[in-house]
Amino acid sequence: MNMLPGHVLRVPQAPEVTFTADVETSDGHPAPANTQAGFLQTLHSSNRVGHYRDANGASAGTFTVSRQSSMDQDTDLHPAAPWYNPTLPMTGPTVHVGGRDAPYFDVPHDQNEGAAMLTQLSGADHFRTWVAVKLPGQAPTELGWRDWSVSWRATVDASYFAHGGGVSLGAHGEGRGDQAPETSGTPPNLGSVGAFQPAAAPAAAAAPPGGQANSGPTRSPDAGPTAAHPGNAAPRR
Repeated sequence: MNMLPGHVLRVPQAPEVTFTADVETSDGHPAPANTQAGFLQTLHSSNRVGHYRDANGASAGTFTVSRQSSMDQDTDLHPAAPWYNPTLPMTGPTVHVGGRDAPYFDVPHDQNEGAAMLTQLSGADHFRTWVAVKLPGQAPTELGWRDWSVSWRATVDASYFAHGGGVSLGAHGEGRGDQAPETSGTPPNLGSVGAFQPAAAPAAAAAPPGGQANSGPTRSPDAGPTAAHPGNAAPRR
């Protein structure tokens, strides 16, 4: 876990997910020229939430980053769509392909000039990864798949270390399965940033019978962080 400039906490998940496969031709002969093998990945849903409390321990708001189903890519490696990572050519009857993913996101560790501190994380990401092969002039053909998910459920201590979360593996099978991969659109890494939502102000006290409640001075909730404490941070992978 790393502290970034601007009071932003980077929350990684461990262990990272790795995927490998041996792709081979059915007849043992070399594949046609320019045949490629690799991985496709879809982020089916993502909801990442940071929870904040004030000095009195009262809920002060949440910072949320959400995504709908989208084509996923390791954007650090600049793969061509729709591939998750760069493919390998099948220069012989067999090729070994591999990849990795280690989701994380950046969340401000405080809001409202330090009046609200990050104390908890929640939410989850759900993925499906396929191994696939692409013949020249054709769309990729899925050979097998695996579901996996990330839990962001964790507590954050006074030193801004998150305790909890993790990765779990789900169902798997041959071919495409019951869902087709997303093959176009903006990868989640390059999507919109998250947003801070202050907690709702307490409801005013009800007026007693025959009288009027004295609500006393009120204070509007802070609309958000200042430039020195950015409240928006791009989700990263």
